[in-house]
Amino acid sequence: LQTKKLSTLKAERVACRYACFRRLPGWETVNATRVFREALTGFNTLLPATDLAGRVVFTQRMGRLDLQLDDGHGVTSQTSIEAYQRMAYYLLHRALFQKKASVGLALLIDFRGFNWSQLRRMRISDFRRGVAMVEESFPARLDCVYVLHPPTWIGRLLFILRPFLRKASMQKKLVLVEHEEDLLQYIPPENLPVEFGGHIPEAAWKETFKRWMQEEQQWGAAMKHLDNQTTAFDCLNLIPAEDV
Repeated sequence: LQTKKLSTLKAERVACRYACFRRLPGWETVNATRVFREALTGFNTLLPATDLAGRVVFTQRMGRLDLQLDDGHGVTSQTSIEAYQRMAYYLLHRALFQKKASVGLALLIDFRGFNWSQLRRMRISDFRRGVAMVEESFPARLDCVYVLHPPTWIGRLLFILRPFLRKASMQKKLVLVEHEEDLLQYIPPENLPVEFGGHIPEAAWKETFKRWMQEEQQWGAAMKHLDNQTTAFDCLNLIPAEDV
């Protein structure tokens, strides 16, 4: 309700679309263990604290998109754009757990190491699914998009996405940031990883994710003794979509 300006009808629409989204094959239950391999690439992360406006910051490093991933035991296998999107969806739920998530979310996209040809990996269905994740299908508001090292062809990317976006989405605040030092006027360095010009070591993300996995295993064990009662962790999709 707060996200939708206290509109009951809008909130109901989000809840219905959220339930439909979770019924997609492979999306019924999404947790840290299932998305661990994609998460370790650092393609998407959550910053441990907010930007200066109080928004929870979700990052996306385009150059880290890799469809051939190691399983941790030396075996490499194929993954997919959809698997990365499931990982991002999981992080959106985690973002709601962070303090001040009700203020809104900010997306920080870093285009270093990414080129136009890499977009050929994405199918139209991937674009549609990605937009559907945030278009009236999740109880959070995307309030700002920081674009770090914007490519010369970013206009073409926006043109591709335009048919899938509502007009209101195209009016969201888009902040183009050429260099890491310019980003510091929006996000304090103590809240940023070293790669973005901040103070947080790269290994911190892996440790955070491992902690989440352990946390969820404990919650899962606890739920077995609750006799069908639910917990706060329900919003991280531990219960089947049909029960929503």
